[in-house]
Amino acid sequence: MSKVIAVMESEYPEGVARAIAEALQADNACVGGTKIATRRRAGVVITRVESLSIEKLLPVVDDLLSCQSLCERTLDLTRGLRR
Repeated sequence: MSKVIAVMESEYPEGVARAIAEALQADNACVGGTKIATRRRAGVVITRVESLSIEKLLPVVDDLLSCQSLCERTLDLTRGLRR
């Protein structure tokens, strides 16, 4: 059986990348044949998702992108409150 892999890379200022990568660490898992790993390299957040089928991979990627978007909006909000 072949694997399906998605790699998502997003570039941010380094402090933002650190916060987002740390928040997404909670999603790192291996469930039902799907592996998720998020790491940071300088200002780039890299998430790799590996699954047994595209049908299992797509909902996971969608969920991760939603979580990442929520992190971005939350950081924007907190920066706005500090001004």
